Amino acid sequence: STTEPDCRFVDADLRRIREHLKAEHQWDLELKGGRRSATTAEEERNNTPWRSGALYQRLFLTGFRSEWFEVARGLNLDQHRSQGHGSQVRLQQAIDAFQSKGNNVRSQEAGRIDAENDFTAPNPWLRRLGSALHLKDFSEK
Repeated sequence: STTEPDCRFVDADLRRIREHLKAEHQWDLELKGGRRSATTAEEERNNTPWRSGALYQRLFLTGFRSEWFEVARGLNLDQHRSQGHGSQVRLQQAIDAFQSKGNNVRSQEAGRIDAENDFTAPNPWLRRLGSALHLKDFSEK
C-alpha cells in the first residue's frame, strides 16, 4: 500500500508495486542490475514510499470492482491479536465445558439403560448370548 492518502493501490508483489509507483507517481529508484549490498538493501527498505504489513482483501475474483483494498487501517494490530488470543482461550474453555456436559448426559443415559425394569430388561436368551452387554458398549458412541 502506498503512503499517499489518495492512492488506493494495494499489492503483495514488490515488482508490481514498483511498476505502479513508476507509472502513476513518477517514482523511480533507478536500480542497477546485480546483487545489492546489505547496507544498500537496508537503506532501500527504510526509504520506500509504501507501507508494509498492510492487511488487504478483495470481494470479487474477476470483473468490475475486483481490485484489492486495504482493511483494518489505523488499528493497533498487536493489541487486536492479543485480544483475539484471549477470545480463542475463552472459546476453547466454552467448548470444553460443553463437551464435558455432553459426556455427563451420555453417561447418565447409559446408567438409565443399565437400570433394568420389566419393560426394558433383555429377555433371558439375550442375557445368555451377552448381547445386552455388547450393545451397551455401542450406546456410548
